[in-house]
Formats: sequence, structure tokens, C-alpha cells
Amino acid sequence: MSDVSWGDYNNDGYLDFVIMGLNEDFERIVKVYKNNGNGNFEVQDQFVFTGVQAGSIDWGDFNNDGFLDLIFNGQYFVESATTLETTIYTNNGGNSFSELLNQNFKETTWGEADWGDINNDGYLDFVLTGWVQSKGEVSTTLYLNNTNETFSQMVDSLTHVGYGSTSWGDYDNDLDLDLLLTGLYASSAETSEIYKNNETTPNFRPNVIINLQTEIIGNDVTFSWDEATDNNQPSAGLNYNIYVYEEGNDSTYIASPQAFPYNHPLNGKRLIAKRGQIQGVRQDGRVSYMLKGVFEECKTYYWSVQAIDASFVGGEFAPEQFFKLPDIIFPEIECRTDTTIILLEEETLYIAGTEFDLLNYSDNCDSVSIINNYNNADSLVGETFPIGTTTVTWTVTDEAGNQTQCSFDVEIKEFVGVDELTENEILIYPNPADDVITIKVLDSYSKEYQISIYNFNGEKIYSEEVCSNDFKIQTQLFSIGLYLCVISQNGQIISSEKFIVEH
Repeated sequence: MSDVSWGDYNNDGYLDFVIMGLNEDFERIVKVYKNNGNGNFEVQDQFVFTGVQAGSIDWGDFNNDGFLDLIFNGQYFVESATTLETTIYTNNGGNSFSELLNQNFKETTWGEADWGDINNDGYLDFVLTGWVQSKGEVSTTLYLNNTNETFSQMVDSLTHVGYGSTSWGDYDNDLDLDLLLTGLYASSAETSEIYKNNETTPNFRPNVIINLQTEIIGNDVTFSWDEATDNNQPSAGLNYNIYVYEEGNDSTYIASPQAFPYNHPLNGKRLIAKRGQIQGVRQDGRVSYMLKGVFEECKTYYWSVQAIDASFVGGEFAPEQFFKLPDIIFPEIECRTDTTIILLEEETLYIAGTEFDLLNYSDNCDSVSIINNYNNADSLVGETFPIGTTTVTWTVTDEAGNQTQCSFDVEIKEFVGVDELTENEILIYPNPADDVITIKVLDSYSKEYQISIYNFNGEKIYSEEVCSNDFKIQTQLFSIGLYLCVISQNGQIISSEKFIVEH
């Protein structure tokens, strides 16, 4: 029989664990594994405990100094003889453990040691069950914490059991811990029993925590708050429970409340009977706790925290706070390329459609604005462009203020008729054309020139770099209509001619 238990023994904000039982070499061990905060755990061999099996182990801060102590019971062998053990080890600030000596606890095996504040004084007591000799009698014993690092055996009439389990919980909601136990008693008789706690000392819920703050570094968030207070327990002995959820999704928690949340009428009432998992990093009256890499940029998160006392009673959650990870990623955008448009014969300016709008944009968050410098709007549809060159600059700004820009030139040229060309004329035949047209440059060029075809909406539908005096173009894909062929060299128009396509 072996056992394990989670607990942040060194108060660094990361849950560690302890194990007890037989290892692969059949050696009896009790080992603490430290959480390194990077997904790895490291055994702490400097902590030397009596190795046991066939028992239980549990964390609990019995002396209210803010550091988790250990209690365990079980058996080991000395010279082939069975030896029983029930021991408490005091945590000396996360760096070492010391055995609590001269306590005269019953030494048990095949049972359980379980922390819980029986008498509402704010200090952890414990119940101990199991066999007190290898094949003899069984025992169930309550030990009261004397608040001075000693314990006294409590006179009770609990059924003695072994081979069983115990659990504390307030089943009748009177703010004291009742006991559930199960196991074997006598020879092989079985029992499961609930014992009501008749303690008359009132227990007070921990007070509401104040001054909640967050610190965000990348995708890691450190939560912090003022150390909690309680009317019948020292602050150092309190532990904590935090919940976090994404805005609009309060049915799914990133960190579970384990209690009714702030906006519920039963705010803070625990749903499970156990201490809070958070010991927290404690310094100068503040407690902090980090969650690493679980949050996404651009999303808003809400959170709150409660304190939990030695009777597993939770205080009310503080009023919810919210935070949002800063967006450090800039938008990505795709502009048009530089564009030249030749006006029709009767036109003096160009009316834009969507051809000058952004091709594409993306961002990890929602974009706040898309704007251009020409009309200060998110589209250029319907805008007029005069003859000449206009530089269009698009700016995309996300909700965090990150901006990305891109620019391109729009060149609008006047219509150039054939009668305005003085030399370097071109011939296009047949005109009207059917499936193929031939473009013949009358002047011989030694350098490469460009042929561009425009429809009479001013859109360039064809472009080719040419080094020949005769050049053929397949026109099957052209629509029926009037077109303009422009010959240019080094960016300068040297000739143009109109032609008609008829299929």
C-alpha cells in the first residue's frame, strides 16, 4: 500500500508532491519531489524521512507558520521484524524538515492519518486509524493540537478500524468538521460511519481578501493580494483558492473555483472539503501566485480569490477583477502594386471601384481601424483620381494600437490618340480582329519594349515584354469590344492604337 499527496512545501507557487511506499528495489521510502516550474520534478534527497509502506501521507500546516508540514503512518522492517510508525515532520521554511519528537502517537499501519481542525481553534488536529500491531487490534484516535507543537489524545467513542479510510467534511453546514470513516473492525466486520461534530466553539469564515492585483509578463500572469485575515486563525495558517475564467465563458474555468463563485448567492461556500491548493509566495504582507502560459492575447479574463481555514471553510470570494494580455503582434497587410490607367478619349479623371482597396489583412486580435490617406475611409470605391500620380497609403491599426502601413502609386494618364503620334507608329491587323491579332512596330527597336492592352474601363488586361517587330496575341479570351494597345519603353509611352475584337 502506497500513498501520494500534493502540496507547495516551499511556497514558490508551484505544487510539489510527496510519495511513500515501496520503490522498484522493494525499499520503503518517503520522498519529496520539487516542482521546478518547467514541467519537471526533482527528488529532494536532502530530506531524510523514515521510509514506510502500508500507510498514508498528508500535507498540513499544523503550527500555522505558513509552511506545509507532513504526517504519515505505516510500517517498516528492522532485522525482519515489523516496526510501525506514526510521525509528524515540521517544515522549517521549505529548506529542511525536523521530526516532531516525544509525542507518543499510536503507531499504526494499514490505516490513515488525516488533518482537520476538530475544535475550531484554527489549528490542525488529526484522526489516526489502522492496526496498532501487525495482526492484533485496530484503532481510531483523535489528536488535538495544543497550539504549542504538541498534541493530546482525545477521549472519544469512535469505532476502531483498519484497512480503511477517513475524510473530514461539514455535512450539516454548522461550520465545524464532521468525520466519515470506513474500514474493518473486530475480525472481518466492515463498517462505514459518519460522526457529527458537537463542538460549540463557533468558527468564523475568513474575511474577504482585498487589494487584488495582476502582473503580466508575456503569457504568464502573477496574481497577488493582501494576506487574508481570520477571527479565529492566524493569517499565516490560511491557504487560498483562486478561480479564473474567460469573458463570456463563465461555465468553463481556467482555474476551478472549487466553491460557489463571487456572483452566486452562496459566494465562497466550498464544494469540496479540503484545504486550498495555493500556499502562495508570501512577502511583506502580500501573497502571490503565478499561472504560466495558459492565457491568450486579446482576450479578457476575470478572477477572484478566497481564503480557507483549518476547518476547510472558505471565505467569500473578493469582488471579481479582470485583466487582458497586451497585444504585441502587428497586423499583416497586403497592398496593391503600382498601377497605371489610361483614360478613355472623353474622360478627364478616373472613378475607382475596389481595385485600389487592400488585397488582404490579418491580425491576431480584431482590427480597430482600416484607413487610407486619400479619403480617410476604409474603401476607395467611388473616389475620383485626377490625371497624374497619386500615392495611396493604407494603415491598419489593431485594438492595442499596433500599426502596419503599405503604399502604392496610382498613375492616371490622358488618352493618347493615333493622330497624336509623330513617329514610331504601330499597325494592328486584322482590325477588327477575330482569334489572333498581329502587332507590327513600324520602327525597328534594338531594345526590349512592352505591349499593354487596356479595355475601355481603363483596366490593363494584358502585358508582355517584347523584342520582336512582329508580335501575335491570341484574342479568344478577350470579350467583344474596343481595346487600346499601348507600346512603352522604359516607362514612357511611345505609341498606341485602338482595335476591335469580334468573335
